[in-house]
Amino acid sequence: MAGLGGLSVNAGKLSGKIAAITGGGDGFGKGIAQKFAAEGAAVAICDINLPAARRVIAGIEEGGGTGLAFEADVTDNSSLEAFVDAVVARFGRLDVWVGNAGRAGGSASEEVVEAEYRQMIDLNLCAVFFGAQLAGRQMIAQGEGGRIINMASVAGYRGIPQRAAYCASKAGVVMTTYVLAEEWAKHDIRVNSISPGYADTPLFWSSAGSGSRMPLEQLMSRVPTGKLITVEQVARAALYLASEDSDAVTGLDLRVDGALAVGNI
Repeated sequence: MAGLGGLSVNAGKLSGKIAAITGGGDGFGKGIAQKFAAEGAAVAICDINLPAARRVIAGIEEGGGTGLAFEADVTDNSSLEAFVDAVVARFGRLDVWVGNAGRAGGSASEEVVEAEYRQMIDLNLCAVFFGAQLAGRQMIAQGEGGRIINMASVAGYRGIPQRAAYCASKAGVVMTTYVLAEEWAKHDIRVNSISPGYADTPLFWSSAGSGSRMPLEQLMSRVPTGKLITVEQVARAALYLASEDSDAVTGLDLRVDGALAVGNI
C-alpha cells in the first residue's frame, strides 16, 4: 500500500515492534518514523508542533501503518512522561525509543547569555537523558529488553566556533549513551547514538542561514566526501540500531557524517 511520499508499509525488520520518537514532526525524526513504519513498527511521535506530527502520522496511516501523534515539550519531564504513558496506553508496551528532539544554533562565546546556554543544554542533553530514563524504566518493567537511540552530532567530537552550548550538549549525549549502555546491558537494553554531519534538514538550513557566518561552499569543503548527509541515510542507520541486525551492538556512537568528524571542522 502506498501512502504519503510513496511510503509503503509491509512486514519487515521491525514487525510487531512499538517505537516512540521525540521531535518526529520534521527532519530526522520524520524520516525515522517513516522508515520504522515501512518496516512494520507501530510508531508514536511527539513534537511541540502537533499539526506537523499529525501530518506525519496521517501519511503513515495512509500507507497502511499504525501511529500516534502527541504534543509534548520534551524539556518538561511531565510532558515526556505523559508521552510514554500515552504510548503504553495505546499499544501496551514500548520496544524502541529514539531521543531525537533538539536544535542547533549559537553565537560568539563572549556574547552568549545564561538563558541561551541553559536552554540548549536543557533541550539537547537533559531531555535526551530524561526521555531515555523514562523509556528505560518502562523496558525494565516489561522485562524483555529494548532499544534506545539518542541523536548526537559530530559537533560532540570537534569544537565549532559560535557553537559552545551546542557542542557541549552533543558531547554529553554521546557520554550519556555510553553510560546507559553499560548500566542497562544486564536488562538487554541496547543503547546507541547517531552523530550526523552536515545534513539536508530544515534544522541545518535554518542554522546555516542564521548563525554560522560561513558560506555553504566553505562548510562543505570541510566534508571529505563533499556531500550533505540525507535524512534517508540517517533513518537507515536508526533502523540498523533498532533492529536485530545490530543485536550485539550497544554503547556505539554511529557517525553518519561523510568523515567530517575525522577531518577539519
